[in-house]
Amino acid sequence: MQEARVLTTRLDLRPIPPAAAAALPDDRPTAERALGCSMAPTWPHTELLGILPVQARMREGEERHTAWAIIDRETAMVI
Repeated sequence: MQEARVLTTRLDLRPIPPAAAAALPDDRPTAERALGCSMAPTWPHTELLGILPVQARMREGEERHTAWAIIDRETAMVI
């Protein structure tokens, strides 16, 4: 299956992996490893917390249909 990802000059948009969703919001180091980047201190936003348990239960490939991370390519940080 082709990786779901959108790259722009400044941003990298990709689905939040189930492993990262399962680790959030409490285990930020594990979530960062699963995402392959760091996270802004304010992320995840309150509005995202309700979908994280659903995202965590998804099988490979299903995560592309829900929550995506927006990553600043220059800093490699979820914003």
